[in-house]
Amino acid sequence: MWSNPKQVIWRSERHRRNVATLPCCVCGYEATSDSPYKSQAAHLGHTGDGKGLSLKVPDSRCVPLCPDRPGYIGCHTKMDRYHEPFCNFNKDAMVVETITELLKRGLLRPQR
Repeated sequence: MWSNPKQVIWRSERHRRNVATLPCCVCGYEATSDSPYKSQAAHLGHTGDGKGLSLKVPDSRCVPLCPDRPGYIGCHTKMDRYHEPFCNFNKDAMVVETITELLKRGLLRPQR
């Protein structure tokens, strides 16, 4: 009988915090320094990326999305509920854009 080894999923609180410092990658919302409504690190993925019941994709697939705030449903909530046009977004491009911005800001270093 063959057994599938448990997949190790990369987690990094530091990376998620760095992602959350960026403006929303959908609407561009950027909180002021004293605002309690800062971006949130949202995991983008589907079953092919390791997502499954009660599982998140690796933190390397996090992008910044804005939270709910008074009078506005945030992009994170909209994405989680599959509101249009979020179903049609190129999630891979959003991840690449996030990683590129983190590199530009010195919040992520390339591996050698």
